[in-house]
Amino acid sequence: MEMVRGNRALRDHQENGKDLHLFEALGEGEVRYLGTAVCLDHHWEDRPDVDGEMRRAIVFELAVEPTEDSSTDGVEEQVEEYDGSSQRWWTRPQDELRALALQEPTSSVSEEEARQTVYQRSKAVQVYVKRRAKGRCEGCGNEAPFVTSQGRPYLEAHHVRRVSDGGPDHPRWVIALCPNCHRRVHHGRNGEAYNHRLKERMKDIEPS
Repeated sequence: MEMVRGNRALRDHQENGKDLHLFEALGEGEVRYLGTAVCLDHHWEDRPDVDGEMRRAIVFELAVEPTEDSSTDGVEEQVEEYDGSSQRWWTRPQDELRALALQEPTSSVSEEEARQTVYQRSKAVQVYVKRRAKGRCEGCGNEAPFVTSQGRPYLEAHHVRRVSDGGPDHPRWVIALCPNCHRRVHHGRNGEAYNHRLKERMKDIEPS
């Protein structure tokens, strides 16, 4: 593989102002759209080609923003609230969560270690912003609509900047919303304007 044509276009898509869309091959000519992606970095590995011969391959490291119609928000919330490992995240000190939310994988780590760092950062951001909200929606200011079975106020994490706009998981760009405000952003007639107001509000909530 060489860093030319399509590979170079993928690497430089942000610099060139191009959107990057990710699809998953399902077989028999079918694909599934996963969402908009951002190329964070790339590295080289020895991998087999279609004939089983080893070659130097480019591995692109992508951050993916799911589509709004894929109903991923509800799935993510359910996993965070109810999986067995969640409690360990909620008992960590807030300053430790923020440090994890800001960490970046270094070029010296393996692909697996880089993926683990991205996962930990995403998990830390989700918990950090909900604890930061102290039980109130950071959009409308109302109390969370109910308490979960774990005894925590139910709020949803929303990215006020899309991943494709340079806003991957970071406390500065993630706000804790009640379900009503979250759906207003994604499905309301004035959703875009409301999201802009949330961006402005984040300047006071989480100064850069």
